[in-house]
Amino acid sequence: MGFKSSKYFGHIGCAESITAIGRLFLVELVNEIEQTYPVKVIYGDTDSCMIWHKNEVSKEEMIDLANKICEDVTYKLPQPMALNLESYYDKVILLSKKRYIMVNENKLSYKGVMNARRDYCKYASNMYEDIMKMIAKGCNNDDITDYIDHKIFNLLSGKCDISDLIVTKSVGNLATYKVKAPHVVMARRLVNENKMDIPPGTRLEYVFVKGGRTQGEKMMMPDEVKESNMEIDGMFYIQKQLTSQIDDILSVIGLDNYIKNTYVLPNKNK
Repeated sequence: MGFKSSKYFGHIGCAESITAIGRLFLVELVNEIEQTYPVKVIYGDTDSCMIWHKNEVSKEEMIDLANKICEDVTYKLPQPMALNLESYYDKVILLSKKRYIMVNENKLSYKGVMNARRDYCKYASNMYEDIMKMIAKGCNNDDITDYIDHKIFNLLSGKCDISDLIVTKSVGNLATYKVKAPHVVMARRLVNENKMDIPPGTRLEYVFVKGGRTQGEKMMMPDEVKESNMEIDGMFYIQKQLTSQIDDILSVIGLDNYIKNTYVLPNKNK
């Protein structure tokens, strides 16, 4: 409805009114809950909120209280609106708006972070999840940085399986692209070299290799790498796949910019 160029709708004012009413109800909901119950609302977004009990209580007690809150609040809401309990988590790590990690019985759930997205390789995603598990278990910072150093050493020394370094991205109609996005540069190269047909919707699989002035020129299919014995660009993976996302979660435990300061900046100064 709020899409300006929509053929059938495009009612910006109506869309803004709907979201404004939603925000109003959310603010009233937060105030009602915090003033009435021994909990603190630690996150609210569009149509939901997360609450944290101010005292030490059991999981069962917390769920019972949450259900009571839902029942009481729903009674005051205009129909057909209702507040329902979605889930319980032992721990929640809030990174930013719409980006958080939840822990329940040592199982991790993600929203808006690396493991919830497709544009990261398996090696980076596994590192991210392992670090999150270590944080959830209460491992000390030295153990966490030792793990990171070991994984990055393997990456830089070429000890990683190439299948763990594959990144995937879909490409549309090549004739319609005006901007030379990296995956488009790669796709056009493959077509020009008669290596594959790329109809709209093709999902490219690639790794980053040394050489090439731009990101698109570094992107090669795994078979190309094996056939020509190309060298994986480990530092490029650190810069593009690890630094921002993993340093983001490391800041939660006081390890601000660990990968950037330990590996990226020293490499730029060489």
